[in-house]
Amino acid sequence: MAQSGNRSSTMTASKTERISMIGASVAAPPTAVKVAWLLVLSVGVLTLGAKIQVPLWPVPTTLQTLALCLMACYLGPRMAVGGVLAYMAAGFLGAPVFAGAVAGPAYLFGPTAGYLMAFIPAVYVASLLCHRTSTHGMGLFSQCVAFLVLHAVVLAGGTLWLAFAPLEASPLAAAQATTNHDTPMSLATAFAAGCAPFIVGSIMKSALATALIQAQRWGKDWS
Repeated sequence: MAQSGNRSSTMTASKTERISMIGASVAAPPTAVKVAWLLVLSVGVLTLGAKIQVPLWPVPTTLQTLALCLMACYLGPRMAVGGVLAYMAAGFLGAPVFAGAVAGPAYLFGPTAGYLMAFIPAVYVASLLCHRTSTHGMGLFSQCVAFLVLHAVVLAGGTLWLAFAPLEASPLAAAQATTNHDTPMSLATAFAAGCAPFIVGSIMKSALATALIQAQRWGKDWS
């Protein structure tokens, strides 16, 4: 009887020790190698998403913000922002990571620059919401809301850039300007051109990201 009790105590202590070790490893800061790997992976995922075009209505869309949603969920806020900055740096240096064939500094000041710049606050806020959702045990609806917020921030950034950026940076805005070229695209026109056509795709990608993440978690629970 005493031996059984000792064996049970030993097993409990061993299990507690393993849990403590796992907790310590999770809490430990990532190593330099892990950080570098995650940054490279982020650049790769964003590049792949940028190159895949889906023929949605009313306009085609890429899967880049879907990749951004996955980064927001699986990486912490700072690491997710770091991945976006690494991606932008790669494109700035001329790597073919953007959606079109154009690379280099010109792309970062072109008509789509507002969307790209908005990736930074979008992924940060969405990552905060996703990790808060995990901590407080919220459901997939809350996670989907986080991804909708991400898309809303990206679309807002793109719309504001079209409306207020220098005309030289936006051929679309320049085409809508007056003959004196002193009036940029109106906010309503910018919304119609740079936001409204992408709303359907944003909702679908938010739902798809939520479904993929939940499927992965449910599969992990069943394994």
